[in-house]
Amino acid sequence: MKLPNSISPAFIEWLDRGGHKIELKKNAMIVKKQFSDGVKRSVIPFERHEIKEFYELDEYLSQRYELFLKQYFNNGKGFIQDLHLAMASKYRKAVMMNNLA
Repeated sequence: MKLPNSISPAFIEWLDRGGHKIELKKNAMIVKKQFSDGVKRSVIPFERHEIKEFYELDEYLSQRYELFLKQYFNNGKGFIQDLHLAMASKYRKAVMMNNLA
């Protein structure tokens, strides 16, 4: 399944709120979630300084994305807007912290 860039920040925020740990590596976003039987690890590949229209998702993240879309359809546009605003706030805070360093 492919994740559209237009709602990727909302999806990442939704994963974060769902207990997933998100790390940025050189050319990939690593998404991890601890379960009773181990850790589920997924990778979203990307190129730095290059914005794509869609990002490939593996099987686990595709399942999560389907659940995310169901919640979006059940809750309406405000669901995505709230997640986008939360991610924008985190981004703004990170930029401010970086400028202070």
